[in-house]
Amino acid sequence: MFYDNHLSPLSRPAYWNSRDGKRARLKPILIIKSNEVNYKYANLEKVPVLADNFIIFIASKYREAKDVAETTAKELVTKINNIPRLSRKNVVFAIRPPRMTTDKLSEWEEATKELEEVVGKENVLFNPSKEEFSRMLNNRGKEIVVIELTHTEHGIVLKGNERYTSRDVFKGGDLSHIKYLIAGPGTCSLPCLEKGAFAATLREKGVGIMNTSFREVSSETALKRLREIIRILKNVDEYDIPTYYLPDIIDQVIDVPENEKGTTNLGKLDNHKRCIVA
Repeated sequence: MFYDNHLSPLSRPAYWNSRDGKRARLKPILIIKSNEVNYKYANLEKVPVLADNFIIFIASKYREAKDVAETTAKELVTKINNIPRLSRKNVVFAIRPPRMTTDKLSEWEEATKELEEVVGKENVLFNPSKEEFSRMLNNRGKEIVVIELTHTEHGIVLKGNERYTSRDVFKGGDLSHIKYLIAGPGTCSLPCLEKGAFAATLREKGVGIMNTSFREVSSETALKRLREIIRILKNVDEYDIPTYYLPDIIDQVIDVPENEKGTTNLGKLDNHKRCIVA
C-alpha cells in the first residue's frame, strides 16, 4: 500500500535501447535517508517492489551533527551526479577469480585477454600482487575501478596469498580520484570484508560511490557479467547513460537468476551484528 500510495508515481516506465538490439528499463533513483543506522536497511533491495522499480542509494548518519541527515543526502546526490560516463580510458580492472576447475579458469583467462584488447593490458590486472593492486588504486588517472577478487572475512587475497586489508588502504594515498568503484561482477562480496571495516576505510579515503553487494553470485554469473562489461566497452558510445545504470542494465540483459539478485550501493558503513549497513 505504501508503494502504491507514495512510490509508484515516481516509477515512470523508461527504457533504453542500443543499436545492437539490447533493451533495458532505466529505473529512477530512490535515495533513502535516515538518522538511525540499522543492518535491516541492507535488505531494502531484497523487497521485490523496490528492487524491481528503483536503483536504491542509502544516505545514513555518519557524523555527529544536527543537520547530518540533510547533509549526507545532499552529498550523496552530488556524488551520484558526478560519476563520470564510462569510457575505455577512465576504467581499470583487477581480477583474481576464486578456485575453480581448469576449464572454468581458462574461460576467465580468455575473457581477461579480450578485456585487455579493449582497454589496454596496462589497465587490467589478472592475479595482481599486493604492490600492483595498491598502485592501481592510487592511479589518479582512473575514475572507475572494477574489482573481482578472491577474499576471506579478513581481507582480499592477492598473488602469493598476500592479504590486502583496511590497514593497507590506510597506508596508501587519498582515493578521491575514484568516483565509482564496482566491487566485482559478483563473487567478491566487499561488504563482508573485515566486518565492513574494509569498505568503510575506502570511504574514509575518499572513494565516491561504491556499488557492491551483500550477496555473492556464482562464478558463472560473474563471468557472464564480465563478458557483458566487455561488450559494453566495445560499444561504449551506445551507452551514453549515467554509469550507475550499467550494473542494473547488465543484470537485465543477461537475466541474472532470481536467487542471485541483490545489489547494495554503499553509503557510510557501520558495523552491526557482524553485518554492515549501506
